[in-house]
Amino acid sequence: MVYEIVSVYLTNYDEWGYAQQRFGSEESKREYLERVQKRNQVKAYDRLSLSTSDEYITFSTCHGTTGTEKRLVVHARQIASRTKFEEILGELVEGEKVE
Repeated sequence: MVYEIVSVYLTNYDEWGYAQQRFGSEESKREYLERVQKRNQVKAYDRLSLSTSDEYITFSTCHGTTGTEKRLVVHARQIASRTKFEEILGELVEGEKVE
């Protein structure tokens, strides 16, 4: 799988809303994606358009000294399937130019 980062920000460990994986409706997912965009702290990702039809993955890790309550959160959108990734990798291994 190939992913594109769409949002990066700091939050507290008890704000588990960022790790939501299931949505009761498309509207619920849309609202979640709006929060993901609003919390973003990296200007390069500010203008990305997020779609409810895309697949997303969320990473989080501790941020700061031992015992910190801060978390660094990274959201990414799937942009290529495993099959496409294997195709690209195969072309690279064979020395062909990848477009």
